[in-house]
Amino acid sequence: MKISFVFPVSYKKNSSYFRYIESIVMLEDDIHRCYGIGFPRNYSFTDEPKKKMVLTKLTTRLSRLVVKPICKLFKLPKYYAYWVNIKMFDLLFSRKVANDSSSIVFTTPLLSKTVQMCKKKGKCVVVEAGNSEANREYTLISEEYAGFNIKNKYIYGNPMYKNTCLKSYELADRIIPISKVSFNTYKQTGLYDLKLELIPLTNTCFPITEQFNESRKKAFISTAYHSFIKGTHRLLLAWKKADISNIPLIIVGELHDDMQEFIAKYGPFNNVIFTGNINNLDIWYKDYEAVGILLSLSEGAVRVVPEMLSFGFPMITTIDASCDLVQDGFNGFIVNYKDEDIIIDKLHYFADDWSRTRPMQKNAIDTIRNIDTNNYSSTLVAYLRFLGRDNKC
Repeated sequence: MKISFVFPVSYKKNSSYFRYIESIVMLEDDIHRCYGIGFPRNYSFTDEPKKKMVLTKLTTRLSRLVVKPICKLFKLPKYYAYWVNIKMFDLLFSRKVANDSSSIVFTTPLLSKTVQMCKKKGKCVVVEAGNSEANREYTLISEEYAGFNIKNKYIYGNPMYKNTCLKSYELADRIIPISKVSFNTYKQTGLYDLKLELIPLTNTCFPITEQFNESRKKAFISTAYHSFIKGTHRLLLAWKKADISNIPLIIVGELHDDMQEFIAKYGPFNNVIFTGNINNLDIWYKDYEAVGILLSLSEGAVRVVPEMLSFGFPMITTIDASCDLVQDGFNGFIVNYKDEDIIIDKLHYFADDWSRTRPMQKNAIDTIRNIDTNNYSSTLVAYLRFLGRDNKC
């Protein structure tokens, strides 16, 4: 049994894709090849299996140096650069992966050509479902764009993204959703029952922080790459009607074009601080005694939720954004992103009496303390080895 990993990412340890390199190292001799993006210049290697890595920087360079300027010149969606990078990577490596000596290929549904060619070669193809079910996701965000008359749509509102994922899911031997909530969106279709294997991704590298003091600033904080898929538009509308003046709402992260269009049409939004990207969130969060908010329409799993819980931030989330961790009334509240009244009610629940956060702070930290946030890689490795024994695909 030999396994190849194929992801258009850099397999570096100090990234959000740490789970891949960790799994590769655990697999040891069972790994055949790791196809991906080249490492940054002056990267400090530790135990990465460099001899088994087939990497390129060509696709990212072409995307950055050629496609991005074209998008800017002709006012095309910025995500075209990302999508061209994916498609070039898929074209570059699909034949190589299909013809290598691996019997199992672990990849993303975005690499549909790789999936297709590997299936033709009789390989067992396992795809990681980074988002919830594609038809559902597309329908939800399309309804929001239509309802708010938004023209600058993000990639999830483009049928090419949906159709690429659906094609890969149809061909794949196994599909790995990364949260129970996401798993259920696939289960409910009735199409993938024999392919599904839940491996929850509830990881965070942020340490638990319990040093509470009165000098910390009070705030509602929403951290994301903000677009309609994250429900930030619904949060801002509810915030505007809630008219909370004693505690600010801080929007951390870049605003996609759909959100910029929305803010221009429906703003201004008082007592909202837009910070843009913040590096070292694990340090920045320490200055706040916060309530975290994420009203996502669709997610595979949410890294920011376990990160915020580890700082004792009670959460206001949708079920999709809960990451299987938020329990209604215990460490936060689960709301429907379309129910503006209930969102306003929960905002005021905390803003009108901040002492209500205190018991939930402890519950939030206990939630993280009582789970293993680093078990994805070991579970994935065990599952891939299981598939390799006696050809269980």
